[in-house]
Amino acid sequence: MDYLLIGQSMRLEHDASTFSLAFADDADAPRHYVLLQKSLMPDAQDIQLGLDGLHLEVDDQSRSAYRAIARIDLREDRARLFLTARGQAALGFASVTIAFTGADLRAVFGQLACIAEGEFPIKVSAAPPAAP
Repeated sequence: MDYLLIGQSMRLEHDASTFSLAFADDADAPRHYVLLQKSLMPDAQDIQLGLDGLHLEVDDQSRSAYRAIARIDLREDRARLFLTARGQAALGFASVTIAFTGADLRAVFGQLACIAEGEFPIKVSAAPPAAP
């Protein structure tokens, strides 16, 4: 089973200690969302407990996991997150697709690529050709 979010709202926060990228179906009253977070300075206990990688949450904290993403395929208007076995078990999906037309997701996820370096590959696909 796959999860699809038609995103109408996006929020990117990045400071010295945390990276956070959130997509939601509505800016004011979201019912569905995808949240990606990573501590940039995990402490020894976080590392020991496996809480030092990228954290993925979908719609609720009960559907979340660290190191849940195996790879991301990007296009201009959508990102498909393929999940690891750990991610699939925790979230109940094989993949999560975020469709978003309000921003160039390749640019947004380019920042994520820097933050998540070494955790998983990000493949950028060419935009589909324009209709004649």
